[in-house]
Amino acid sequence: MSGALRALAAAFGYFSILPSRARSAPNPAAFALLPIVGVVLGVLAASIGLLGARVLHGEWRIALALVAMLVLTGALHLDGYLDCADAICASVPPERRRAILRDPHHGSYALAALAILIVLWLVALAGIPPARFVVALAFAAGAGRIAVVPLAWIFPATTASTAGAIAGAPPPLLAALSLAVVVASGWLVAPLVPLALVPLAVVALGGAAVARRRLGAVSGDVYGALISILEVGALALVPLLLRG
Repeated sequence: MSGALRALAAAFGYFSILPSRARSAPNPAAFALLPIVGVVLGVLAASIGLLGARVLHGEWRIALALVAMLVLTGALHLDGYLDCADAICASVPPERRRAILRDPHHGSYALAALAILIVLWLVALAGIPPARFVVALAFAAGAGRIAVVPLAWIFPATTASTAGAIAGAPPPLLAALSLAVVVASGWLVAPLVPLALVPLAVVALGGAAVARRRLGAVSGDVYGALISILEVGALALVPLLLRG
């Protein structure tokens, strides 16, 4: 148990700005618990949005929740999304794409991709009923992260990030624990909501395959990009499953 708690502390320390003694690059165990970090951050971001809306009124809960999520994660996954947009969309050889991926500057592809993502994110948040806002954001944040965990087994030779953040396959038991937490958070939204994990997993696998073909590797930036996309996708799927 102490090992799992250390891994969870490492996951919070690296993947969020929440206070933690562990600030070094996470090991595979910490990566397996990343979805639990997402669930907690989703609860915090949604709560910040709802509390802020009581003061500002209107639909400020949507904007505040988005800003809170970006701040709480240190925009870590968003940065990977922007890097991948520049690298994957570039019409250059794979070696040059990998160099673009490592470049800290962002180009026109990244700016266009950012605008698209933010618009879709805000629209998806607007579709979440206020009464389900906290649990829906918790599920979406966890779902976007649990969908990428299996990629560490499917692409075992390319799980290391450009900074060496992840190297190795996550422990199955810890991954199963994360899956159980995410499924439970989805069930609290509505019994059918956990079914969103199926298309999200398919998109994660397809996105990783495209990244490996374009970049020659599935890097940490690719994980960040997929998490950003899948979290928005989960938010978009929740209202559909609520109606079902």
